Amino acid sequence: MGYNEQSKGKGLAGLDADESAALVTAAADITLVIDAQGVIRQAITGSTDWQPSRAQGWVGKAWANVVTSESRPKIEEMLREAQAGKPDARWRHINQLSEQDEEIPILFSLVRIGKEGQMVAIGRDLRPVASLQARLVEAQQLMERDYLRLRGVEGQFRMLFDLVHDPVLLISARSHQIIEANRAGGQYLQKDR
Repeated sequence: MGYNEQSKGKGLAGLDADESAALVTAAADITLVIDAQGVIRQAITGSTDWQPSRAQGWVGKAWANVVTSESRPKIEEMLREAQAGKPDARWRHINQLSEQDEEIPILFSLVRIGKEGQMVAIGRDLRPVASLQARLVEAQQLMERDYLRLRGVEGQFRMLFDLVHDPVLLISARSHQIIEANRAGGQYLQKDR
């Protein structure tokens, strides 16, 4: 992080609560204010893609209780490290649960603020990335199915090609060279030599 001598030691201390909230809202899709016990005290949505009611359902609940079971250990570790005062700004993939038990993938970083153990979880919505990944997997599966179908057709062609008793030669239109010959065609070419 860069700073100059004039700003040394000043930081963002001059911001009032509204200015701080505006800054965090601009930087994140979702921001959770969490108390020392790990309970969500405030949920601020910064993205127009977020329905505020979705995040408001988490307020008053322990953060670890509104995530999937796979995300719980990550939350517990993040809270432990933040409470211990460890400066850790790593981003972690967390699957939040909506009130309808819909999984919402979010990339969170947790920062401890103040002396009373309060923390701020800054989140980036991963749903667009997850959607893109799902489309990529779908396209890959489609390509694999097409490849298997092509291999099947190629196998049938090869079998029929070799069953024909008459000599058959496939010749390149560009180079006029023999590309393939069936068994009878290979035997015919051997006789001509």
